[in-house]
Amino acid sequence: MYLYQRISPGTTLRLFREHAGLSVADLALRSATNHVDATFSPTGGARIDPRSLERLRESVVGVARAHGYPAEAGQKTAAAIRFDQDCTRVLYEQMRIIAADAASEGVWSFLTCVLLPDVACWRFPDRSEERLRGHFRNVFRRLWWRAYILGATASDPPAHMGEDTLVQVMERPTLGSNPRVARTLCVMFLEQKARFSDVAASELMRDATKRLIRLTPFLSLYALDDETLRGVIKDALVAAGTALRSLLSRPRTEPADPVSASNV
Repeated sequence: MYLYQRISPGTTLRLFREHAGLSVADLALRSATNHVDATFSPTGGARIDPRSLERLRESVVGVARAHGYPAEAGQKTAAAIRFDQDCTRVLYEQMRIIAADAASEGVWSFLTCVLLPDVACWRFPDRSEERLRGHFRNVFRRLWWRAYILGATASDPPAHMGEDTLVQVMERPTLGSNPRVARTLCVMFLEQKARFSDVAASELMRDATKRLIRLTPFLSLYALDDETLRGVIKDALVAAGTALRSLLSRPRTEPADPVSASNV
């Protein structure tokens, strides 16, 4: 397991601004395995070596090329979605990063702004700051954590769920920070999705997660045994699907608030 370089928010912002007017090809030429301002965590493991970073870059660029890089890509095209799925496996299997290090914003800022700036800007051509800095929506950070929590193989939930649906889980720390709860939620969602095929998948997950979060002040999902946890999550999904389905048959003039339209 390795520790990765990290850069400060100030260095990240400077690089973000420097890269703003550069093409994907120009950014590829600026790629590097080190930066003058980069540092490592002082403790916790072995430091990643330059050759390993080169191999990581080669692998990620290879995945990107298979999906159209360096030609401009849309943010939600089929190629972009397939890139995310394939890149998730590469990052998780090849980085071998310590989880505590993966929680550092500076680590992902380094990967995005120093090692892989061209791939990051190709994947998100609008170059929004939340995607290129090391925030939880960072182009690479969100993929690694998704694999860490939910798995990265073809049989794991992320391979069968859309981006908008996965966001409902991973961006809700109450649910997404616990692998057992998050994975159970996704597995149960995939089981119930066909039952409510007339309801948008992302809306079904959004409503169900709100219902589950409303339970947490007086119910610890983490403390439930597996069978009970599945039952609680299934109840939330069924209640959400039923409420959303009832809204579809209502006149458009009526308010559309599935959570308040029925009890959990």
